Amino acid sequence: MVRLAVLLSATSLAAAASAGAAAPTPAIVVRGTVTLKAFDVTRECRWGGTKTTTQVGCTVYGAYTGLPEAAGAGYGWIWNVPEYGKSSGYGFERGTLVLNFGKLGGLSLSLTGKQKPVGKQTTAHARVVTTGIWTMTKGTSSLAGGHGKGTYTYTLVRTGSATVFLLASLVLAGSIVRSPAPA
Repeated sequence: MVRLAVLLSATSLAAAASAGAAAPTPAIVVRGTVTLKAFDVTRECRWGGTKTTTQVGCTVYGAYTGLPEAAGAGYGWIWNVPEYGKSSGYGFERGTLVLNFGKLGGLSLSLTGKQKPVGKQTTAHARVVTTGIWTMTKGTSSLAGGHGKGTYTYTLVRTGSATVFLLASLVLAGSIVRSPAPA
């Protein structure tokens, strides 16, 4: 009889503990496109660097469409181009993408990628694609405390201008996992 009482007690404690445990939080899929406004690299970017590397830093705003929902977007990045003018003129990119989903919250993503030209480049036309990875660095509201990662492709196109990029878009794919709420 004592054994039965102990067994029943242990079973009810285990049931109570599992009832209070937080259920796993499903991942939030991030799959969509950020379209940035056209920009002129001579007006909206800062140039600097050293004898061996040129750095170009820009911040441009736009909008995100896709999953989990539409958002305002801002992308700030730095291109590090080894020996600008003496090499292919392409290098590495590091950036921060901020997405504001309104009630859902905001995300800050850290992006790292490598640039490459696509097709023939001239003073009047250029197409550059950066491919890389993103990592969630911060979330607000319901996205606070989450973590996530994914891939991105950033495409820039100049047509009819040596300095104005008419097309600037980032395609994102990945997921965010929110930390479960405390029981």
